[in-house]
Amino acid sequence: MSRSLCALCAAGLAVARFAGPAFAQTVPAGYVVSNFSFNFSSPTTMAFLGPNDFLVLEKNTGQVKRVQSPGPVITTVLTLTVETASERGLLGIARHPDFSSNGYVYLYYTNPSPLENRIERYVWNGSTLVFNASIATLPATPGPNHNGGIILFGPDGKLYAVIGDLNRNDLTENFEATVLSDTAVILRLNDDGTAPGDNPLTDPGWERFYAYGIRNSFGLGFDHKTNVLWDTENGPTSFDEINRVLPGLNSGWEDLMGPDSLDPQGVGDLVMVTGAHYSDPEFSWQTPVAPTAIRFLDSCRWPASLRDDCFAADALNGRLYRFELNANRDAFVLSAPLNDLVANTGDDQSSIIWGSGFGRLTDIQIGPDGYLYLVSNGFNTIYKVRPQFPMGDINRDGIVNDTDRLRFINLLLALSTDPMEIAQGDFDGNGVVNGQDTPCFLESLFLAP
Repeated sequence: MSRSLCALCAAGLAVARFAGPAFAQTVPAGYVVSNFSFNFSSPTTMAFLGPNDFLVLEKNTGQVKRVQSPGPVITTVLTLTVETASERGLLGIARHPDFSSNGYVYLYYTNPSPLENRIERYVWNGSTLVFNASIATLPATPGPNHNGGIILFGPDGKLYAVIGDLNRNDLTENFEATVLSDTAVILRLNDDGTAPGDNPLTDPGWERFYAYGIRNSFGLGFDHKTNVLWDTENGPTSFDEINRVLPGLNSGWEDLMGPDSLDPQGVGDLVMVTGAHYSDPEFSWQTPVAPTAIRFLDSCRWPASLRDDCFAADALNGRLYRFELNANRDAFVLSAPLNDLVANTGDDQSSIIWGSGFGRLTDIQIGPDGYLYLVSNGFNTIYKVRPQFPMGDINRDGIVNDTDRLRFINLLLALSTDPMEIAQGDFDGNGVVNGQDTPCFLESLFLAP
């Protein structure tokens, strides 16, 4: 099964009709969910322009919507003509690292005629997006699913984009003696679409690729602690994956999904080009969940017990998963029965399910306020998830401001021994408030309200 946006439509919309955006979302005690804005039409991804100001893509209308709060006030800032069959449509958005000076916004969408996937650059002029340049033209056939579409800029300033296999059987899908195509790959590009000279795959025709052997993906995210790329991948009828994507990864499709030890085909038939390597996924689901977005929680407004952890979403169950990383940040810390790195059919997954009831999730972003924003394609809604009392909120009134600054200084000077105040100022979770907590307190203080 595809577990794509298209394949999930019937099931997802049935849930939406039954429950709607008001259906109860479940998160742990001490955290709250708000329905930030709703009534979109099949939203896919989002990007922030500033505090309380973000863009949302609609898959089938081809519209980019701007959402401003309070209100919210929703306006259309761009309309593209898009092909909408199956997973085709307006799929991905990324802000340039120098957005504040150049206004560049990148979009990934499926153009109907000629039928192709495109990455284009636009300029934000304060009220609309204006076309600036074509960055990449990618296949869209045969499809119509497995178009990928997630784009983002890495900490190296390069543009990363994922496209699925489009149901092809080419070299990048590990078929020998076939053609080479821009499918089943993660591309790494300069901001003008050219190939960087330090890309890992150097054989002729492979120069734009960072990784390959990817059946389909709706999730790319960088670990801010290591600058390493991770992805989510959807398998066929089993073995969805989360992968740590080191340069040159051959992720194994169409020969392998899930760990090599559980796949009878093995790695011997993989197409291994210069600079390529294979590694097992960091986590797999034997029974499909359709993982989508992946994000590392880089925000001082969250407690040390969650900060810097990996969060992933799914489309089949409307769940938000949380994974703790080991000290080297190259593997997850998991307890039985998941410590074999596989959620086998019937395994209890409660230790990694952090939230539920969100409908078909397709994006996770961290806002300028340090909180999580979730795009629910199933409920046509943007959800905001935050601690009830964010770290730094010493007086526990729900906001971090100058009143908390004075109380934090009192904690540093040991003028307060209130355990609840200490808990709100103890950013590193060691039970005391000291100078090591100061940088994170200042970050929390100066984030958007």
